[in-house]
Amino acid sequence: MLIELVIDYSGRVRRGTFFDFASCPGMSKSSPDDISQAKRLALLKRREEQQADAPKAMAEYRARQRAAIERMHELRAQRLARDATAAQSK
Repeated sequence: MLIELVIDYSGRVRRGTFFDFASCPGMSKSSPDDISQAKRLALLKRREEQQADAPKAMAEYRARQRAAIERMHELRAQRLARDATAAQSK
């Protein structure tokens, strides 16, 4: 049987494993399964929020796209009018 003796920061010798020594008193003792469960729940919540926001985001995207196309048409009309007046003045 192997017994590990560990000297902690205060200089006391104690028995235990490195894991017991390395863990801080304020840290939670959650297992990897608890952590992965929390990550899965957070991911699920984030995906639900994204699905709820998707129609609004798509509407905003399409509105910006329409505005850009309309602006492009306005600029084209201005350019054609400028070119027409420049051609008439020659």
